[in-house]
Amino acid sequence: YSVVNKDMNQNAAGDHIYIGVKYTDNKDEAITNLLTLHQKNPYSSYAVTDERHIYTLCDKVDLNKGAAGDYIYLFYTKEDPRAGAPIIDLYGSESVKNFTDSQYKHSTVQRLWDFKYSNLNAGTTFFTSNLYLVMKQATTSGKYISEVCVVHAWSRGDAIEKLQNKGFYEYID
Repeated sequence: YSVVNKDMNQNAAGDHIYIGVKYTDNKDEAITNLLTLHQKNPYSSYAVTDERHIYTLCDKVDLNKGAAGDYIYLFYTKEDPRAGAPIIDLYGSESVKNFTDSQYKHSTVQRLWDFKYSNLNAGTTFFTSNLYLVMKQATTSGKYISEVCVVHAWSRGDAIEKLQNKGFYEYID
């Protein structure tokens, strides 16, 4: 497993939210896209569709938990070819990132339905800075993200413990 090294509720005065990932070396098992769902009420289903593709809820954890903003949930798919290459890494950023460097494509996670960039701190009571989740994608990597887990925790250490309790094991390069 790996833990995204940023609290997804950073600077929003809410609970600590961390994202863990599992890796595979099988490209066919890789996640190809992530989207968020922003809404005024808690979400009660485990999947949504965007006309043609099924997106599965990562976990029923509100990315704005305790921050008094919209309910924001993270969804993934392994079947959306529009997204391009499989995801190999995730990172948090205070600005939108959409570029391709010599090896990788970097894409900011978008909102389901309107496909605007998903600011994870938008609408919170104590909003002080933007926070976006960025996907790093590549077709020729030795590892691909195959699972994403969202946990509510009091610290990064607590997040790792919760991820281990869910069966996430350490990935060693």
